[in-house]
Amino acid sequence: MCQATIKRLSNNFECCQVQKVASLLTEALSRKRHLPWGYTTRDMAADYGRAFERSIGKAHVLGLSLGGLVAQHFAADYPEYVESLTIGVAAHSLGAEGHEIVRRWIDLARVGRWRELQAEMVVDMYTGIRRPSTSSWRGSLVRSPSAREDFIVSAEASLNHDATDRLEAIEARTLIFGGTQDRLFPGPLQGDTAGRIPGTALRLIEGVGHGAFDERKRDFDAVVKEFICR
Repeated sequence: MCQATIKRLSNNFECCQVQKVASLLTEALSRKRHLPWGYTTRDMAADYGRAFERSIGKAHVLGLSLGGLVAQHFAADYPEYVESLTIGVAAHSLGAEGHEIVRRWIDLARVGRWRELQAEMVVDMYTGIRRPSTSSWRGSLVRSPSAREDFIVSAEASLNHDATDRLEAIEARTLIFGGTQDRLFPGPLQGDTAGRIPGTALRLIEGVGHGAFDERKRDFDAVVKEFICR
């Protein structure tokens, strides 16, 4: 779902002549495989730093969910590569309920209850009638034992993420976009994050949760496009 969002945005950016938009995707399966135990969001940012140095260069950086956590470290540690920063459905740390939710996901993953996990993730991330069918997620977490382990490592990295003391180091102009009903990163926590990054624009959509980028596609696309293309 996040990959579809990035593709959709990439098509939109062609209209405003943005040269490079680099996405730090939210899904662990879209990054490198066989993550080591104890791998942190800052370690992930360092991997992206090496990739940007090799072949990407300076770009508009967009991170969704876990990618938004990684993007905070990336922007603080590698400012030379960040033209602008968009943090989607994320904050400097998980909220209290977010910690409980992610711990439950990890517990289900450790005992191999993948279908139950997928169903819970849909309920935890989306609101009401906007929730997608779990059939669209079927099999995404169970491709291989290594993919399952990578999910756990990435979830634990989210649990341990706290960039509170790093946000002031972010120099790039920044947008934080999310939903007011996000159970992982509640609206006040997203607002607190915005307040710690000088000059940050904050846009919270009423009535949607962690899947705001999917539940309110047009609003998300329009806000991000306007921010990056200005």
